Amino acid sequence: VDVFIDLGFSVWHKERIRLAGIDTAEKNTAFGKATKTFLAYSLEGQIVRLQVSKPDKYGRYLGVVFLTKESKESINDQMIKLGIAKPYGGDSKVGLWTEAEFLKRMEGSAILRIGYDQWLRNISIGLGNAKTSEIIVNALKSKYHEASSLVKEHISWALAQHNFHIN
Repeated sequence: VDVFIDLGFSVWHKERIRLAGIDTAEKNTAFGKATKTFLAYSLEGQIVRLQVSKPDKYGRYLGVVFLTKESKESINDQMIKLGIAKPYGGDSKVGLWTEAEFLKRMEGSAILRIGYDQWLRNISIGLGNAKTSEIIVNALKSKYHEASSLVKEHISWALAQHNFHIN
């Protein structure tokens, strides 16, 4: 995302910001082009609130973009919720497996017997008891809207342990 940063006194600085905590399709794919269109439609000409980290190991700035000063949900989170991005945490993609991934990866394991919903429930409890991090919160949020009521209850509990609440 290209942003113009108001430095005051009518001085502006243009900087390219990489959206933090998410992974999207490659920009030259159809899905990547659709994601770019979504961002252009959502952000072009808008004054936004931006939280930016120090440059990463490649010199890129990572940022979280909020559409308003008061907004609690970032455009980064909205992209995850809409399914056009997945949570990302550094060197490895994060997020809880889909049911198909669970079945494939647990084939031949005793864990397969508890089933996907119970596994997600157990993972949610474990993540709720873990030290708070953006990666954990994003992983939990990424599953909430598609989860069963049993799993949603435990994801809500886990998010509350990290002082985050689903609206």
